[in-house]
Amino acid sequence: MQRLMEAREIQAIGRGLFFLPRKNPLTGRLTSPGAEAIVQAIARRDGLRLVGDGMSAANVLGLGTGVGAQSIWFADRAREPLTLGNQRIEIRQAPSWLLKWQGRRAGVVVNALAFNESAYRTGSGWNAVECQAGLDRLKQVAGSEEGSGLTTDLRHGFAGLPLWMQDFLRPLLNPDAQPAWAADMPIDHDETPEGPRP
Repeated sequence: MQRLMEAREIQAIGRGLFFLPRKNPLTGRLTSPGAEAIVQAIARRDGLRLVGDGMSAANVLGLGTGVGAQSIWFADRAREPLTLGNQRIEIRQAPSWLLKWQGRRAGVVVNALAFNESAYRTGSGWNAVECQAGLDRLKQVAGSEEGSGLTTDLRHGFAGLPLWMQDFLRPLLNPDAQPAWAADMPIDHDETPEGPRP
């Protein structure tokens, strides 16, 4: 193993994790695996339950266009950050409510909203412009063929969401509900959710 590393035939990522560098045909430089491949390998090695990458979830839904040098994932246990080339990868411990959405139909929505929380909440108030844009986009997604089943799954897990997220999603699940930011409702910071149904 040491001989292969010295010859640069393999490279170490972390304890017990190695990869075969490949040469980029355009630049001629050696390339490393993407963040998702690395995180999946760590999860297999350590038996982690991954929730996912919030930035990717937001981008998939059209709630963000972020491309960062830092990739932040959530799992049932945290791991030491890794730096490989110019990318930094963090695996943080997920709150218990977020872990419950792993593998669920609407998990990508919950993950994206959790990632975008700071865009929607400003201190004790709402960022009305960002909230309305996010809600409008989720309505488009939910009404599409690809979004089939999202609202049903969100209803089933609604009471387990943080209260601010319940307030955000209520107009999506109940068209008669007035958005919290339009009603100028204060944000409830309680993170032990057991809220009312939508």
